[in-house]
Amino acid sequence: MKNVIHQYYRKKVETDLILIQINPHTLEGVEILVSGSKYLKKTQRHFDADIYDDLDVDGFEPSNALEFNVYLSELV
Repeated sequence: MKNVIHQYYRKKVETDLILIQINPHTLEGVEILVSGSKYLKKTQRHFDADIYDDLDVDGFEPSNALEFNVYLSELV
């Protein structure tokens, strides 16, 4: 599938920020951890079918492509 609209989520944990991008068709994605000292850690992930329930339980909120890509490009 060529054209995919990814889904984005975020969670603030003390001084850290976790951003997640999910391909809703393959459940693959990217997780970015931005620490308070602006250290960026990017991890490729493969999520299971329960990911949306897990994100809700863990307190993640919907985000957007702009925020995710600004951090991914290290423009912050």
